[in-house]
Amino acid sequence: MKKGNYVKTKSQNNFIPLTGEIPEKNLNAQELQKCRKILERDGEKYTNEEIEIIYYYLSEMAEISVSEYLKTCNYEESDSHVQG
Repeated sequence: MKKGNYVKTKSQNNFIPLTGEIPEKNLNAQELQKCRKILERDGEKYTNEEIEIIYYYLSEMAEISVSEYLKTCNYEESDSHVQG
């Protein structure tokens, strides 16, 4: 998938633009089934492609969150050694 694809959010019934490329590697059947079970708990149905888009979008968001958290922790550690 290329830039410019969108993923529909259920709660607001609108679309969020995907900013990056979706990796060519598909989820294996077990990963896909696990994601489907979580996503379809409330009766909503998703295609395999939609599940993969959501999976990779959330993975990217998690990676950004962890990266920013680690930067913050590293910054706070370096501040504790500065005498003022």
